[in-house]
Amino acid sequence: METIFTFNPTDKELHHLFSYNCADNTLAGGFSIIPGPRDDYEAVKSEEEKVFDIAKLLEYRGDERAKEYWAKIPEIELEYRWGFDNLQIPVD
Repeated sequence: METIFTFNPTDKELHHLFSYNCADNTLAGGFSIIPGPRDDYEAVKSEEEKVFDIAKLLEYRGDERAKEYWAKIPEIELEYRWGFDNLQIPVD
């Protein structure tokens, strides 16, 4: 399975898409609420999350291939575009 790292993201791109700390090589944020070391990315991300991250990276780059990846996750794309991907619901 392809991941965002298949596309050799730069530190700047990772910082834009996630909260990326170059010093300790960790990722946080994005579609998943599970932060973790970059090496553990594949273990903690679902297939849909991996596609989402690729689509965001390619879109950030202005790469037309982003459309192919968004087409694989249309409901998630809609949530992302409408701003519902980061809802914070209080718990009593």
